[in-house]
Amino acid sequence: MAVVVIVVVVAVVVLVAVVVVVVVVETVVVAVVVVVVVVVVDTMHYKNAVRLTFGPCVLELSSDNHLVDGPTDRQTDRPT
Repeated sequence: MAVVVIVVVVAVVVLVAVVVVVVVVETVVVAVVVVVVVVVVDTMHYKNAVRLTFGPCVLELSSDNHLVDGPTDRQTDRPT
């Protein structure tokens, strides 16, 4: 009987620990998403576009939330 009680107590402790870890991970994920959204919106507000560069690929999102096709009139810090 004592073994059953110990197993149940250990199972409850493990379950509570898993729930706590899941809640903490979800909180961190939500915080990271909020920070990324705030940075992107802030960048769009002040620079009128967001430019993401992945090696040779450039993705630009204009201030009215559409993808910019081709070169833009914006000044860039890249030499031409």
